Amino acid sequence: MYEWIGFLGMIFIDLCYIPQIWKAYKTKSVNDISIPFWISLIFGLSLYFIYAILINNPVYMISNSTGLIFNTIMLILLYKYRVRK
Repeated sequence: MYEWIGFLGMIFIDLCYIPQIWKAYKTKSVNDISIPFWISLIFGLSLYFIYAILINNPVYMISNSTGLIFNTIMLILLYKYRVRK
């Protein structure tokens, strides 16, 4: 009944990654972005995704899978554009 609130929250949370990914892609500047943050976020989302599967909650499954996709893209951009010192 109240799943629409979860879906709406999922949409807003997942959309928040897009500006950061787009900026990193366009500027190729990622030196001020923390890699450990993104790694721990991906790990946490992976666990949360497994939990969503175990409790059979489609809102969490969709939200965490799209979050994993966006965060993995960002991590790839971090490694690709990181300037080694």
